[in-house]
Amino acid sequence: MSNDVSLTDLRLVSEHRTHVRELKGFLKTHRVPVVANEHSRKFVAGIAAADISDDLDVQFAAFRKHLKVKRVDISVHEAQDGVGTITTPWFEYRLSVTASADDAATVLWRRQAANLRSPELLTDSRLSRIFGTLFDTVEFNPPGPIDLEELIDALEERDDESMSIQYDRSVSWCEVSLKPVPGVLKVETERIALRATTPIQPEKLIEGFIRLRRCLPMPGIH
Repeated sequence: MSNDVSLTDLRLVSEHRTHVRELKGFLKTHRVPVVANEHSRKFVAGIAAADISDDLDVQFAAFRKHLKVKRVDISVHEAQDGVGTITTPWFEYRLSVTASADDAATVLWRRQAANLRSPELLTDSRLSRIFGTLFDTVEFNPPGPIDLEELIDALEERDDESMSIQYDRSVSWCEVSLKPVPGVLKVETERIALRATTPIQPEKLIEGFIRLRRCLPMPGIH
């Protein structure tokens, strides 16, 4: 397995929920879904098209302004099945608007910047100029499953006063905080995510993740 994390493996993420009635495609003749199923999923994907299109317009203009990208180097994929994307030479932006799995009356908006292909993005201010503090999470999927018990035991053995460790009794997750990183790193078997506790610029969010992962003895991030 790789002994480091590639920038292209990271995803900057922002999620929030709204009521299905707030989607532009929701008409007076429509009914709010009461059961989360395939029908409600398709319904939300269909009526979210206008909202996704508006967001792509805003992001496209921002990318053109701050990245100085040529027309041939930027590709927009309009809303399809609740998802719209913009691909640039530096990263891919993706917005998905989907029916919430646990509440049929709400929708989940998930924005992400992934496939970060330029290390210079961490040293200049382009991401901050484009996205501001939109993203509050950086995610990573390790190349293999993480042994959470082994990880927790190794961290507790260090007895590091600058580090805080929390986990549930069934050891299905582990949360790690490290001073002065402004966030909490949640580790699950197949997912690692640093969530900021205060508004933060994307470059600083990634820097915090890199700093924390260097402390963790697990496949793919030590």
